[in-house]
Amino acid sequence: MAIAQTSFGKKFAAHSAFSPPPATSPAPFEPGSGLNALAGIGRSASNNAVNFSLPQRQINPNRFRGRWAGIITQPGITWRYEMRLRRTQGSRFRGVSVISVPGNPGIFGVMTLQGSVVNRSFLFKEVRITDQNPPLGFRWCLKGGRLRFSSANGNAFLRGPWSDPGCNAGQVRIRKL
Repeated sequence: MAIAQTSFGKKFAAHSAFSPPPATSPAPFEPGSGLNALAGIGRSASNNAVNFSLPQRQINPNRFRGRWAGIITQPGITWRYEMRLRRTQGSRFRGVSVISVPGNPGIFGVMTLQGSVVNRSFLFKEVRITDQNPPLGFRWCLKGGRLRFSSANGNAFLRGPWSDPGCNAGQVRIRKL
């Protein structure tokens, strides 16, 4: 998966090849800015003070490896969702995702996926359906999105929006097992 950087003056934001760059540039180190490098170090022309910003803490890509499980939603529908991720090189990953109906594992879809860790997010794209038994009249979506990493009480979480041009978008909420 190609990852690009978009320049907004002296600010940079990373985005994936399948998601557009942000419409506006957030201020450095605001929540959600996604910036993970020094915003700038320099002296102001009007005074002799040194201006600099501290970087956000890097996250070790190994924290994304393994099995994650939880839910994926669409308007009015909640499915069980699981990702199994293995690190391939640097911050790149390959894996498998499984979607199923809660209480009925006989209705399922298995997709291969690829992704990258960018700052504190996992950018993913399902690339192929490898096995499936969808509900009558349905087809599985090949999803992509940006899942933000967080942790609380010893648990790690990935949460964020997903989309596919031919489907109603929704949310992913998974926890590392």
